[in-house]
Amino acid sequence: MIEFWIADLISDESTFSVNTPAGDWIFKQRDDYAELIATLENGQCANTYYAYNQSIDMKSGDREVESSIRDLIRICLVLSFVTSKCVTPSGTTNASDLKFL
Repeated sequence: MIEFWIADLISDESTFSVNTPAGDWIFKQRDDYAELIATLENGQCANTYYAYNQSIDMKSGDREVESSIRDLIRICLVLSFVTSKCVTPSGTTNASDLKFL
């Protein structure tokens, strides 16, 4: 599984998924979401969600990983447009099998 923090996403949905050719991206609101919204309102960035794709793991090839990450970036671009915020992946979580430094 690959899992990223998602910065600055504001939504009433606590969980939602987006189907892509490289597997489903599942978005989940953090437990401390309400506190993080206050941070955003003060003009700071915050990792309000995390998103994971269980189709990608240590056995996945470079093309699969790259395709999956491209899909996540495209999803974040759409979410940015819809929410009028700069929604971005901001690094892998500790739970992710794959890590980006």
